[in-house]
Amino acid sequence: MSKKGQAAARQEANFTCLPAKGGERVYGFIDQVAVQVCFGIAAWYFLAGAQTGLYLPATQAVPTIFLGNVLPLFLIAFAGIYSCRFGMDSMTASQCAFGSKGPAIIVVLFATQLIVSASMPMLLFGQLATKFSARIGLPDFLCNETLGIAIWSVIALATGIYIAYSGPSAMMWFSRISAVFMLAVIAELGYYLFSEYGFDYIYDAQPRGRIIIDGSEALTDRWNIASALETNFGLGFSWAFMFGVFTRLGKSEGKAYHGCMWGWGIVSVLAIVFGAYVALATGAYDPSDWIIEASEKNGIVGIAVMGLIFMAIANISSIAINTYPGAIAITSRWPKVKWAAAICLIGVPTVILLNPTIYYKISNIYAIVGLLTSVFAGIMVTETVFISNGRVSLREFYSRKKGFQFYKGFNPAGFISLVVGMITYLLILNPLTWKSATGLFPYTCAALPTFFVSAIVYFVFMKCWVLKKFPVTFLNNIKKEH
Repeated sequence: MSKKGQAAARQEANFTCLPAKGGERVYGFIDQVAVQVCFGIAAWYFLAGAQTGLYLPATQAVPTIFLGNVLPLFLIAFAGIYSCRFGMDSMTASQCAFGSKGPAIIVVLFATQLIVSASMPMLLFGQLATKFSARIGLPDFLCNETLGIAIWSVIALATGIYIAYSGPSAMMWFSRISAVFMLAVIAELGYYLFSEYGFDYIYDAQPRGRIIIDGSEALTDRWNIASALETNFGLGFSWAFMFGVFTRLGKSEGKAYHGCMWGWGIVSVLAIVFGAYVALATGAYDPSDWIIEASEKNGIVGIAVMGLIFMAIANISSIAINTYPGAIAITSRWPKVKWAAAICLIGVPTVILLNPTIYYKISNIYAIVGLLTSVFAGIMVTETVFISNGRVSLREFYSRKKGFQFYKGFNPAGFISLVVGMITYLLILNPLTWKSATGLFPYTCAALPTFFVSAIVYFVFMKCWVLKKFPVTFLNNIKKEH
């Protein structure tokens, strides 16, 4: 990394320690959409779509995808008000709900989500690269389903980490080029898919990976609808930690909000729908299987080449943009941590998840992500809308010694709500076994109730206890500020 790039990265980290000024908020609507599209369109979207297409027919899959992704975005947008309005990142904004020392724990949750999420784009590229290697006759070790996938996955991870390490300029240019290319290729692959199978065939196709409950068609339907919805809710809520990272640089609250809603929601969701259509047309969970099959069927190597390049850019850019905000969160919270060390703390642990079986567990992955993010979103939305009503003391956010002290620097209401929310999720659905201890799933999903339970518990504890016990450190400073 050049000294200039390293200085830019460090400056970016230090930049989060202060609210962004008007002139520093340079992201317009199109900029927000481009970044979100580049970040969002990757293995997460394709595999979530494919899983939905294996659970549900097209008439149910498409509305489930839009509901599962757009509704959470609408809800978590309220948690981004401080970031849009005052130019602060998500971790800094979380002090009002968790205390001045609380973000240290929230950063750990954030990093855990990033590490888990990064496993999907890494493994998707490894899967496709291995199959493509076999298609063009590369050495056997590069085509092996164990060693080959591991090699290619590590190459994708290392490349993404390096781009993140190179700083904001490299990220910006890589994102701009990637976003345009990815949308163009999705349009081309979508056209080819419908040309080959026809709209009526895909529309009428029955899902081929349904969860079957013997003796009960109604319960079978419930399990598949709830499972598909939970997968998409997990993906929709996954942006809760990220929202403030990007919206703080929006030129206005409106452009920041609509950029994220269109970028992560309506535009990028087309990639999820594409994955669902591929699954319905071919029965394949992995879109790379269809790309290779189409190449072999038509004798056109170019299809496989285009697919490989597309998946490489999509997933490597997502790894890079996934790693970058985590490293920023670490260095802004602990300024003495070197930039390279922060990048490694987020990127390298992903290797632990370098297991091909994880690749086929997208529902489990996003249940885990939904568990981590729905509780955070519920607490932050309640704090912003119902507790402080958007009236905050900026001095408290940027004073580590005097700001938001509550009990020794921690807000007990925030952490009690966090624990209660996580327990709620686990009682409804175990993300690892996909079983319900209470039997509530599949009659309800898990992430959405967890969001509201966390919100209600936080509201009650703040109103009935914390705001009465700690009025000097919280309410008085707001009165002075306003």
